Amino acid sequence: MIRPMSDNDSRVVIPAPMLGYKCNLQGCCCKGWGIPFKPSGLVRLAEALEEPERSERLGWGLRVVVDQEDETLEYFHLERVPPDDSCRFLEKEGGCEMHRRFGTDALPDLCINFPSIAYETGEEVELHWDTVCPAVLDVLANTDTPYLAQTLDQGERPDLAIRARAPIDRPSLRLGDVELKWPNLAHVRDVVLESLLDLERPTIEHLSAISWSFDRLRVSGNFKEFAIEYGDPIEPFFDFLELSAGANAPRLLAWRWQRYKRFVFDFDRDHNGLDNLEAYLINWSEPLEKWMVDAEPMLRPLLNRFLAHRYFSVFVRSQGRARFTWGSVPHAYALAIRTAAALSGCLERPTDLGIMKAALGFADYHYRGLRVPPDALPWFTPLSAPEAEASEHEAAEIELM
Repeated sequence: MIRPMSDNDSRVVIPAPMLGYKCNLQGCCCKGWGIPFKPSGLVRLAEALEEPERSERLGWGLRVVVDQEDETLEYFHLERVPPDDSCRFLEKEGGCEMHRRFGTDALPDLCINFPSIAYETGEEVELHWDTVCPAVLDVLANTDTPYLAQTLDQGERPDLAIRARAPIDRPSLRLGDVELKWPNLAHVRDVVLESLLDLERPTIEHLSAISWSFDRLRVSGNFKEFAIEYGDPIEPFFDFLELSAGANAPRLLAWRWQRYKRFVFDFDRDHNGLDNLEAYLINWSEPLEKWMVDAEPMLRPLLNRFLAHRYFSVFVRSQGRARFTWGSVPHAYALAIRTAAALSGCLERPTDLGIMKAALGFADYHYRGLRVPPDALPWFTPLSAPEAEASEHEAAEIELM
């Protein structure tokens, strides 16, 4: 449920690095996919335009989407403009015509908010940021700001206040019989973020320790004593990560890359070598060894911040449902490593920040947009789910993932 901002929502919580976010004005989020406008957003556009322009710009190609259960109006789709399925208000330079002419008051909430989404967490509003957006990845790659939550008064940053003006209620989440209450989740998140500030350890060691610690939490249910422990064997987690990396068909991934590549700006996304992406997604271990292993220390700050960014977002809203996101983090990381290795093979160059950003964004795009059945993916549950009981445990988790 979306509600207007109240007088109590005086503070906004944001990952500190995202205070430096700035749109790259490339228009990549305004084309290539459907853009659902709430009725109130369409009204704002209509009120900004005068006749006859209102009828000329909004009077054609309007598709109404209705909730089939309660028969209420959900949103409108404006027909997109070929050849790249762009929004009709997207200018050639990459900016928004309506924003340029009328300011933010005329824009639908979706256009103001993306790539952020606001959640109400009691007396505060949290802003989460979507790594499908390349400008979000630019921040993660280029900042030295520690990835920790920062709380600001909304009056300090009007640009954040406008993003926080229509927060979504914090959902009630469950993992099996255990209710995942917000104070407990926030505590666990803070512990994870603190651990990822350590750049001395390889990122894979952090992810392994976090995954072991989460499974230990499933067994104990003791949120107060949650801690990241580094004494568990890493080999089982390596095996799990390799299974996760290979859990997606190369042909599907290559097709999904064609859908995603409009968000790539750090290398030639139409490079001839990328015609071989599917082949390298099949045989990705060789380019991993050749182009990526030695680059790990240079990539580590970005990889750590990416993990922190994903663990900061306790849940996401997708297709009208709240989903618990932490379980999908290792899957996205594993796919990103496979994709980065394949891209390096195609481009015949070491894995640099540009390649790694593209791989991370693609992995999140893939897992956010493709609803994968739980039994189609491996899960790291060495303590809490013996093999014979794994399916029930995984199904409980995937409902909220």
